[in-house]
Amino acid sequence: MTGNPLSRGADRGPWMKNRSRRGDPRRPCVEAIFVYHTQTEVVGMAQTTGKRKKVTLTLPADLVADVRSLVLEGRAVSQSAFVTEALAQRVRQVQAVKLKEEFRCAAADPLFLRDVEETEQAFLSADAEATRMIPG
Repeated sequence: MTGNPLSRGADRGPWMKNRSRRGDPRRPCVEAIFVYHTQTEVVGMAQTTGKRKKVTLTLPADLVADVRSLVLEGRAVSQSAFVTEALAQRVRQVQAVKLKEEFRCAAADPLFLRDVEETEQAFLSADAEATRMIPG
């Protein structure tokens, strides 16, 4: 089949199936996108490697259309790359929030604070020695 696979009609191949429920007012029109990589791919600024897993995501149809448009404009390598980059970014955000919460809890833990103070005291002489070695 020739032409852009993103612009094909109902015959989209095994990598994408139309799951929309047109005419059903109770459910919004959505499509499922299968995300599958078998090779190393550059996503954004980071290179993603390793084992890949095929998954099915159900997304709002307008979001799928927006992603397709961005791919066609060349702003993303592929739909899979776009989704991979977006998910990786969101995972980093959630992990950063989690770490911040853990720091906040540690800052309120008297046992942790005492341990930090003891560690600082234990390294005072090493810190002073290192400071003397700094030229200037």
